[in-house]
Amino acid sequence: MARPQITTKKYASSAIDKVDNKLHDHGSGDSRNSHEKSWQLAMRVMTKRIEKIDVDTCEWEEVLPFMVGDVGEIYRQRQRWKMMLPRVEAHYAVKCNPEPTVIRLLARMNSSFDCASIPEVEAVLEHGVDPSKIILAHPRASVRQKVAAINHGVRQMTVDTKQQLHDAKKYFPTAKLLIRLAPDDSKSKCRLSAKFGCSFDKAKELLHVAKHEGLDVVGIAFHIGSDASDTQAPFNATMLARDLINYAEDSGLYSFSVLDVGGGFTDHLFEPMAASLKAALEFIPQSIRVIAEPGRFMVSSAFRLACQVNDIDYEGNNEGNIPIHINAGVYSDLANVISDHQVRIPKLLCKQDPSSESFRYRVWGPTCDNFDEVVKSCSLPKVSQHDWLYFEEMGAYTIPCATEFNGIRRADIMWVSSERGASSLLGWDADI
Repeated sequence: MARPQITTKKYASSAIDKVDNKLHDHGSGDSRNSHEKSWQLAMRVMTKRIEKIDVDTCEWEEVLPFMVGDVGEIYRQRQRWKMMLPRVEAHYAVKCNPEPTVIRLLARMNSSFDCASIPEVEAVLEHGVDPSKIILAHPRASVRQKVAAINHGVRQMTVDTKQQLHDAKKYFPTAKLLIRLAPDDSKSKCRLSAKFGCSFDKAKELLHVAKHEGLDVVGIAFHIGSDASDTQAPFNATMLARDLINYAEDSGLYSFSVLDVGGGFTDHLFEPMAASLKAALEFIPQSIRVIAEPGRFMVSSAFRLACQVNDIDYEGNNEGNIPIHINAGVYSDLANVISDHQVRIPKLLCKQDPSSESFRYRVWGPTCDNFDEVVKSCSLPKVSQHDWLYFEEMGAYTIPCATEFNGIRRADIMWVSSERGASSLLGWDADI
């Protein structure tokens, strides 16, 4: 049986769209103020939807969780990237959030894309993106997927084993290959080096094999790990790649034209990580095109999730916390708690008296599985049954990772725009 599609609705605020014209036009300005405008718009949309619900008479579908996605936030993050890293061509990591509206906006901002499968490639191509702006950055994708990518016109792809080189010679000799290194990613939440990439010495071997096979190796790739926290990691990994670039040229093997610095960039550490990368790129020849694969950086802050409290037991005591059960959990819209190693603390979606007493709560999801724990312990003002909570930074590894276990439906998305530039690119009427 086909899974139900996530439904979407589109909203915008002309009042929000009219503020700060300089920011709208250039993507500059005070990012904190811009984020506050986005938050205010999302809160208004959430509140208006919830105010229409009569908890005593409504249908059960009316109180399902929902997300508010702000394309303005994505627009500003893309502009922020261009300002901080003008030399680095951003290939949005589609796996992070493959929503068509996200892809369409970034495509219209002339972005490139990092895909891990043929369905992702096809989703990007549907928005008119030229195949030359796509990289299949999954070295362990199947041979048939790589052949299909070639048939779609995608040439750039990463490799990290001898077998992949032999496969390329046999099945897709026209590919433009990048050897993927495994840098130190010990300070990232998701260590991709455990699954992908090769050592420096192994990479040298691969270059000799590729040369013998007559393959077109155009560059080097690496990834410092998903949600990285070491601001020096981009510098160190780039310098490792530089050494391999020099080795390939000094050995007469290849003169590279591409360096892929991967992803791992986060919103709160972006400036120092960008500075680290820019410092390293001073050692990379200008003749080499530099690309990257940001995912969460582009979309995480753009989405907020609203969900209702199903049940609460003030007489219960669960390891010193009052148990709350909400209608979203780690199997559904809070999948990033598991899939992305995130800690997400809810907030109460209503005005509170600053002097009101707070309580410690343990937050559970709606399924019958006791693994469905959202937060082990958090502090909130007093919560009642049927209250609504919301979670911020819900754009990364939530929508694509959500399941419908126990028949729990995934959240609808209500789209808003806090940026005139984003609305214009999408053809949205600011007064919708």
